[in-house]
Amino acid sequence: MKRLKYFSFIKTFFSSSASETYILISGGLTGLFILFIINSMLGLYSVFGISGDLSENYTGINLARSAQVALHEQVKAWEKILLSDGRYPEFQNSFLEFSQNSEHFQNLLFNIRLQNSIGDEIPEKIETLRVAHKKMTLEFSNHIADMESNGFRNIAEKIKITRGRENALIESLTLIARSIEKTGSTRSIIIRTRYIIIVVLSSILFISLIIFYGRRIGRMLLKTNEILETMVVERTREYVEANLSLKNEIEEHEITGQKLRASKKEVDEKNQLLTVSEKKYRLVVEGTSDIIFTLDQDWFFTSANDSIKMHLRISPESANRFRLTDLVYDELTNATILRRIITEKLDESKTANKPLTFNTHLKTANMIEPVE
Repeated sequence: MKRLKYFSFIKTFFSSSASETYILISGGLTGLFILFIINSMLGLYSVFGISGDLSENYTGINLARSAQVALHEQVKAWEKILLSDGRYPEFQNSFLEFSQNSEHFQNLLFNIRLQNSIGDEIPEKIETLRVAHKKMTLEFSNHIADMESNGFRNIAEKIKITRGRENALIESLTLIARSIEKTGSTRSIIIRTRYIIIVVLSSILFISLIIFYGRRIGRMLLKTNEILETMVVERTREYVEANLSLKNEIEEHEITGQKLRASKKEVDEKNQLLTVSEKKYRLVVEGTSDIIFTLDQDWFFTSANDSIKMHLRISPESANRFRLTDLVYDELTNATILRRIITEKLDESKTANKPLTFNTHLKTANMIEPVE
């Protein structure tokens, strides 16, 4: 069958006969693709911007929470110092923990300030908190030195003086965390709003472009209607030629079918000849008084005619349970040796693929007890 050239048809329609239409469609699709890429990039920018902003927001909040924990641990170490009651090992460990948490708190404040360096409100609050913490740490250190010099006899006085000293710092740190969260949320809203505005404007431009190019392309398609009708006539002629080619192929298939039917008839005749040969074979095998049998590779019976029942008292159906060498007469002198010799001869015959002739006495019906 003649192959229809659809792609050549489309190429001819949109290039030679309607080049302006082709340019309009190409330009429109290119513009739509560019707008799609721009919208996709804006979407990715917004997603990554919001993700980065939220990540910075969460990082700042986590740092603030970690700073609260460090401050609590420092105050807890101070309370352990007060409870040590002059026991130097406990005092030494508590003082070391107090110093480490103080330094860790200062480092966290420094990281929070770096994380939120934009603007003046949060950095100013962090700097005020850092100075207040240093002042509290210095005050507690002076109290520790004073207790050590007085032999820890003024612990009750120190407890009274320092009670609730850290509350102002914790409250200030909580306000900083809330300010960080509020600032991050505001930035996220601004980014989302900016993206929505850009997407709306891009969508309006996208729809306007579709309307404009749709109207232009519609006008051009009306102009090419006559060319399309001419091409339809040409395609109709090609279809007629293709139908004629298909008719010829159908005739060829019919001839091939006739040949196949003739071949089938020949095969049926050969099968009938095989059936006749099989009937003749069965007549020879079943009509003789001699035992005709087949053996497997271990010399067991695989099949036998009805004569085996008369001579050996073995039914053809149960013959596969017996080996040929097992039927050698037991009362015969050197029967075991004879069985081995017969087995060797049979193996040699199987290897050489030659007939084998030998004489032996088998357990015939006159030599074994009758069985039902």
